[in-house]
Amino acid sequence: MAFTIAPPEVDPIRWLLPHLAALFGVSSLTSRGKGAFGYSQSYDLGGHGILAVGGKGQKGTAYVSLTGAGCAHVKDWQAVQDWLEANGARLKRVDVAHDDHDGETLSIERAVEWYNADGFSTGGRRPGHQVKGDWLTAGSPKGRTLYIGNRANGKMARIYEKGKQLGDPESPWVRAEVEFKDQSRVLPYDMLTRPGVYLAGAYACFGFLSIIQEKVRTIAKAAKIALGALVHYAKQAYGPLVNVLMAKHGKNAAAVVAELIRPGVPRRLADYPPGLAGAAT
Repeated sequence: MAFTIAPPEVDPIRWLLPHLAALFGVSSLTSRGKGAFGYSQSYDLGGHGILAVGGKGQKGTAYVSLTGAGCAHVKDWQAVQDWLEANGARLKRVDVAHDDHDGETLSIERAVEWYNADGFSTGGRRPGHQVKGDWLTAGSPKGRTLYIGNRANGKMARIYEKGKQLGDPESPWVRAEVEFKDQSRVLPYDMLTRPGVYLAGAYACFGFLSIIQEKVRTIAKAAKIALGALVHYAKQAYGPLVNVLMAKHGKNAAAVVAELIRPGVPRRLADYPPGLAGAAT
């Protein structure tokens, strides 16, 4: 996972270190001698990940990126979620995964079948794919990986033979993993405490993983839904008023709009670019 946060103190590292230690088990900080993620300075978090700070364009924020091993040191994800939310942090990346150690419900072959049956398709579009590993040798002990989607678009799935990649040529262990980024998305905090429902909701073929499913919608899709709901409620509440105003202004819609409009954007559309939400500028 990765997030940005705006420390309330001038020295971001001084403020962050106690929290990184308490929440993520970080016990050391070592300069990497270079920047990272667009920040001018970066530090190794004792093998747990990277902390990046500094840079004129970063508006005083800090960037924390945890590796999978770093996430394994977290003892209380609810506490992490609460802290991030209380401090207005923004999730930049969250990876969610399901392990089938016995290969009973997950396999590379099944994933290929899902792909060909449009199980990974969204909005009627089949995403691109890539493969890695020895796909030409039957029963190869090296392990194979199927990639679905494009990381640059903010959502990518990986299905791979984890046991074989770790060195056991006979292992049936398969992992399904989805990487979410905040590219055109707002990643909800509860992805950290309910990862399974977001994995199940990522693609139709993963639906069997959880009865409850949540989707991380793109900003454009979320804006369309939120805008539609607001229009519906406005119509119910103020539709008759618009009728009265239309009569008052001789059916001059521009005059009605001029009387009703005021600056600002509804709170539910605050995260979305004006062009996507259709908000006035």
